[in-house]
Amino acid sequence: MRKILFFILIIINFSNANDITQNMINKDFKPLVYKILDNRYFTINTYEEANEHKPLTGKDLDNIHHMLLKYQDTKNKLEYFINKYKNLATTNNNNYKKSEKLTLVMISLAADLIRYDNYLLSYKNFVESNRLRRLANKEDIGYNLKANILDDITKNYNSKKNRDDLDAMIKFYKEHIKNNSNNSESFLYLKNIIENSIIYNDRINNIDLAKSNINYASKKTFDTGNKTRHLILNQTSKGFGNSVGVVETRKGKLYNKEDVILNIKNNIKPGDILLEKTPFRLTDKFIPGYWGHAAIYIGTKEELIELGIWNNPIVKKYHKEIEEGKVIAEALRDDVQLNSIKHFLNIDDLAILHNDYEPYKEKKERLILTLRQIGKKYDFEFDVETSDKIFCSELVYTTYFFVKWKTKNNAGTYTTSPDDIAYESIKDTTFFDITLLYHDGKEIKYNKKEFMKQLLEEE
Repeated sequence: MRKILFFILIIINFSNANDITQNMINKDFKPLVYKILDNRYFTINTYEEANEHKPLTGKDLDNIHHMLLKYQDTKNKLEYFINKYKNLATTNNNNYKKSEKLTLVMISLAADLIRYDNYLLSYKNFVESNRLRRLANKEDIGYNLKANILDDITKNYNSKKNRDDLDAMIKFYKEHIKNNSNNSESFLYLKNIIENSIIYNDRINNIDLAKSNINYASKKTFDTGNKTRHLILNQTSKGFGNSVGVVETRKGKLYNKEDVILNIKNNIKPGDILLEKTPFRLTDKFIPGYWGHAAIYIGTKEELIELGIWNNPIVKKYHKEIEEGKVIAEALRDDVQLNSIKHFLNIDDLAILHNDYEPYKEKKERLILTLRQIGKKYDFEFDVETSDKIFCSELVYTTYFFVKWKTKNNAGTYTTSPDDIAYESIKDTTFFDITLLYHDGKEIKYNKKEFMKQLLEEE
């Protein structure tokens, strides 16, 4: 009788263990795999679109950042499953039945193969592109992304220890799968992931995963040299920009004009683009074209509540400043910051561009994206394909990515100017209206589009 009870307890415990394993696969592992595969599809599409665009669009930059956010969101969860049972492949653990031990090793093996396949099918494309690799490795405070994320992904792929762990699990799997009779749905699900993996088939055919090491090392050497060159160029431009930026011969003709401030407040709408000219500043002389600066109107607390984004986590960070009237986002010599309309109006000329056709959802996304740029340093290289630093018209280019803005190729660096933004308002077919236009301190009320054409043609 005792023997019967003993065997019954073993069967119950074994059954419970199987139930727990199956529950973990169905409730935790499968949803994670679906999410990662969806991220893989997004990453591949992001690369294909970005690789076709020269220069990169604001949408490309945003997609690359979200690709990295998606990676960060699943990284630790995937590594948890990789590490949880991998040691069972190399240790004599008698706490599990053979079939259960195989299933547990298969969980870690499937997770590890997904990580390797992700690199091969999607992230490797970014590594092999000089411009995309550099961008993906840059820190971006607007998205809370640390530097060298792509490097870390590549190091995991190239790690000898990770490769040895993978090989040990593959060896264990091949030895034990032959005599296995488990045909449960969860078991077959894991088996399908493993045997359809590109990396699994490479390893059983003895293809070396380390072959990319030398190529990767050469690319990192290239990046180091490129980073040094950009640092020198940025510091030189910064020194020049800061020295001329402080030279101001007088105040602007719209400075402290209460009637102008009131007119702007009555007409401006969240997301509108502001252009300005300050001929009394030395910096204005060195900016090509007529207009010298571009900015974006964020909106008041009431307007952001109406848009439904006041309580968005990104917007929340700037509640105090917005409530104080700092509603204009602009990239100045120090950094990207929020300023008041009054502060902005130390100028002679002003143009406000409004897009009445922009979908409601896209406008909300753009305003949130604009606030992500606050605090970034000024880009003295004027490169629209960067994201860690921002210059004034790049703020519009990066966030208003539903418009194909004009760019110029300057010795391999793509840039855009406030005039390039202004040109969008004078096209025969354009989304932009010129809501307000001031020239030399006076409002232009009629034929604003024609007047804008004349200003642009003068330069």
